[in-house]
Amino acid sequence: MQTTNIVIDILTFILASATGFLAHSTYKTAQATKEMVELEKIPLLTFSNIQINRPGGSSNFFVRIEVLLKNYSKVQIKYFIKEFEVILDNKTYGKQQFNESGFVINPNAP
Repeated sequence: MQTTNIVIDILTFILASATGFLAHSTYKTAQATKEMVELEKIPLLTFSNIQINRPGGSSNFFVRIEVLLKNYSKVQIKYFIKEFEVILDNKTYGKQQFNESGFVINPNAP
């Protein structure tokens, strides 16, 4: 009878320890999941490419510059261009103000 009680006490202690370990593991997993969700909410806008084209052939002095952006996050990004200028050979060209309401890039848009 005494041996049975000792075995039951030992098994109860092992079961309680396992339950405590699982509770701690569940807590740590919940924290990691919360951090992952917070990271997914952070916008990540990067330059994808810059293209320089000469519309109408090479005889004119006009250049079309395209700045391609990529949204690598999982949230929609709205951005504004306050001003834009091009500097070549220490000379500033085409300083321009923008009065647009803004632009939107959706997640995983090409």
